Amino acid sequence: MGPRHPFAPTYPCLNRLSLTGAAPAEGDLGFLRMAPQLRELNLFRSKVRSLDGLAACRHLTALSLVQPRGLQDIADLGRCRELTKLTLEGARHADGLADQLKHLGTLTKLVLNGAPPLPSLGFLRDLERLDWFDFSNTDVLDGDLQPLVEHPALDFILFTAKKHFSHTAAQVKKARAAR
Repeated sequence: MGPRHPFAPTYPCLNRLSLTGAAPAEGDLGFLRMAPQLRELNLFRSKVRSLDGLAACRHLTALSLVQPRGLQDIADLGRCRELTKLTLEGARHADGLADQLKHLGTLTKLVLNGAPPLPSLGFLRDLERLDWFDFSNTDVLDGDLQPLVEHPALDFILFTAKKHFSHTAAQVKKARAAR
């Protein structure tokens, strides 16, 4: 983070951290190793290119990345096994998102607004606790929304309609009600 950020060598008791415009020199989240007890991280308009270092926060339960300019490497995301809430807005270049999401079985709320296209919603099978899913302005390439209908716990679903989607929002709601 550099000398302009007044961090002590470690912050063992830091539970929540919100930063706007964070631009660590290394381009990753390595500075989080100073806060191993961190439970909530909010980054707004950061210039982080990689989530490397995120796994150091083993107790992280909530992560919000809004307009993360240049974020591409999200490989450490799947290592955050205690996450219950994830918001990823405007990270259009985050590589391998669906592959990372399938490792986050504790998620209850997932917001993917303006995220990179998802190959499918197959990863939802691994997120059995998920009850809130917003994928507004995010495409699903195979168009198959049946995983929304079949999901055991989803209570809130929000998405932007696309011509190639197999269901409309009304059809998903009706099919879920009929189960």
